[in-house]
Amino acid sequence: LRAGKVKLNKTTAQDIYVKVSGKNGVFNLNPITAKLYKGNISGKAAINVKKNVPQSSIKLKLNDVECEPLVKDVLEKDIIKGDLTAKVALSMLGDAAEKIKKTLNGKGEFSVNSGAIKGIDLVAMVRNTDGAYGFAGTGSQKPETGFSELNVPFTITNGLFKTSDTRMVSTLLRVAVSGKANLLNKRIKFRIKPVVVTTSKTDKRKMKRSEVKVPVIVYGTLSSPKFRPDLRAVAKDKLEKEVFESKKFKKVFKKKKYAPYEDAAKSLLKGLLDGKE
Repeated sequence: LRAGKVKLNKTTAQDIYVKVSGKNGVFNLNPITAKLYKGNISGKAAINVKKNVPQSSIKLKLNDVECEPLVKDVLEKDIIKGDLTAKVALSMLGDAAEKIKKTLNGKGEFSVNSGAIKGIDLVAMVRNTDGAYGFAGTGSQKPETGFSELNVPFTITNGLFKTSDTRMVSTLLRVAVSGKANLLNKRIKFRIKPVVVTTSKTDKRKMKRSEVKVPVIVYGTLSSPKFRPDLRAVAKDKLEKEVFESKKFKKVFKKKKYAPYEDAAKSLLKGLLDGKE
């Protein structure tokens, strides 16, 4: 099969070529190639219709695809820009959207180079500046976090997307991200942990005063994400460093009669900071 241009919803692909073969209720699409947003896509797929519920699998590679127009057309959101490279292997059951989401399984990895995440300014957040969390009033310039590299390995289990080792590199920050997104109800919960790598003395002084390593929690829905500082994590870190490691605390539990209660005291104090989000 060949097609010069195909538009699915708002997503447009060009120069499409798919070789189709089938036998005994199993159809193979191999290879699949196309041009997609100034990049290219290649892969293969299989569809098994022997049973009442179709079984499908697909493996795709994307190279040098422009993120910004792709995400705008697929998600109708202006949230990221850069050049996308990806490898994805997925399997699913059914031919209806909800059934496919519920049975979607697989893994993959995507990387975006020389780009930016729109709607959040992590640099401003770690500097603790006005507007970092959306409190600076209405301005014409949308906040964004520029990066040289964003790498996202992920798994999907029955429609639940998880990542535990996402990394982002910028001139000022190294960022680690972990969390999950439910593709069924669109709920998300991610934790962003920044590490400052700036060589600027001014930045280092500012950030030291404003607790630069405050993690950021991203929650809400895919369509309306919200951001807040993870103050509980900051409090736990301060508790560890300023209480448990303090001379007074250590002096108390050096005494023979109090030593057996040191772990219990630590657990009690930590427990005061625990609870539901």
